[in-house]
Amino acid sequence: MVDATPGQKFAFEVAVAGIPASRWTYEFQPDGNTTVVTETWTDRRPRWFAVLAGATMGIADIRAHNQQNIAATLANLKTAAEQSR
Repeated sequence: MVDATPGQKFAFEVAVAGIPASRWTYEFQPDGNTTVVTETWTDRRPRWFAVLAGATMGIADIRAHNQQNIAATLANLKTAAEQSR
């Protein structure tokens, strides 16, 4: 965990074999009776590592891949939160 403000934000960083890979941040903003959740991903990989990782993982466009997964994660969080009311 690299940043945590209860009720507002948390962030963590990922490294692979000591090489910086990414930073994930989740922010929470009250909006009336709901909370807007924002998830962001920052690519921290050196260029050479990004090329190697893309080829190894079979993911040509990691940004598009992660954006799709971010949308799915937020939709699942919304569904879970609404079901627990």
